[in-house]
Amino acid sequence: MEKNIYLFRHGETNYNLHRLRQGCGINAGLNATGQKQAEALAQYLKDKGIEIIYSSPLQRALETSQIISLAIYAPVIIKEAFTEGNFGDAEGLHEDEVKTRWPEIISGWYVKDFEMDTGFPSGETKAQIQKRMFNALNSLLETPEKTIAVSSHSAALRFLLMKIGGGTDKIPNAQAILVKFANNIWKIC
Repeated sequence: MEKNIYLFRHGETNYNLHRLRQGCGINAGLNATGQKQAEALAQYLKDKGIEIIYSSPLQRALETSQIISLAIYAPVIIKEAFTEGNFGDAEGLHEDEVKTRWPEIISGWYVKDFEMDTGFPSGETKAQIQKRMFNALNSLLETPEKTIAVSSHSAALRFLLMKIGGGTDKIPNAQAILVKFANNIWKIC
């Protein structure tokens, strides 16, 4: 069995613009830049043969999916497991305030395999986000479609990609990353 999965992060929101941590508890929509980014991503994905889009239920990811869906004529299905991580007490705070309040957490947040049991107070750990996302990705192996898109979020996608050999870089808004499943392994292309 082979699958091609285009993972992408939603377009920009005002929270992104102002460097505020969103998480699953913040349900912001795209700003004008984010809408343009989603339209550009739709053009990039147009000839990839995508049959279906699975989306996080959060407005920013769903709105990005819907813009792409109109361009590539693929249905959108909400899949709760592809939502952003729960960042607990850090949600809604400015990046600098998060660094000040939890320097020990933020210092390892972007480090591969480093303290995976770390999470913000009242939130999910890196390991919990990674496990949820990896299980959701593997569940797509049971679908009939061969080429699929997934609309999700920066941390959720980053921790998923770490599990299958990816780096720790922050994923830019409206950027697609192709992963393939073949010979019983996931590979980032």
